[in-house]
Amino acid sequence: MYSLIFHWGLYAVPAYGDEWYEKRLLKPPRRKSNDYEITKKIQEHHRKVYNDAPYSDFQRGFHPEKWVPSAWMALACELDAEYVLLTSKHHDGYCLWPTSTTDYHTARDVVGDFKAAALSAGRKFGLYYSWWEFRH
Repeated sequence: MYSLIFHWGLYAVPAYGDEWYEKRLLKPPRRKSNDYEITKKIQEHHRKVYNDAPYSDFQRGFHPEKWVPSAWMALACELDAEYVLLTSKHHDGYCLWPTSTTDYHTARDVVGDFKAAALSAGRKFGLYYSWWEFRH
């Protein structure tokens, strides 16, 4: 039995580093930390490419309306993954569904579309939802 977790969000826009991109922007790199080099590189990259733009500006470059969930499910079927999971909200707090609790969300219901595609493909569906956020 295999499972796939699809980890997708605003951190896909810069496509540099990892899903902790925003956290690495918030604090200066500490020489004694294990992630000193990657934090330093991400901060340098961000300044070079995006100047002082806040992480939240990546909302303008994130276009899930172009996303085709059935393509992800085709991959899940090809890999014989019984379970498929989606990161519905990672530590950056960005929600992949329309919600009235925050303005920090997609217009498209990515979660609902992912679930529908998963069930249509005969996969078992689940979500990862982070209650903890970098800024709170």
